Amino acid sequence: MYWTQKGADDSEHGRIFRASTDMPRGQTPANRLDVEILFDGLPEPIDLELDLESRVLYWTDRGDPPRATP
Repeated sequence: MYWTQKGADDSEHGRIFRASTDMPRGQTPANRLDVEILFDGLPEPIDLELDLESRVLYWTDRGDPPRATP
């Protein structure tokens, strides 16, 4: 299972997580250890799409585009 945590508008606190749909033995939702942060520091990630054949994760982001510095 994959999901996003958006954070405040353009806060750079957005994250994308994943975990198994099966609860690890002896763990609870509050203390499970299999939750992985795949990406963090994102503006506002939403709308995940997983291409299993190519093994690629796509998402959209409602935040401002990154600003390059010269």
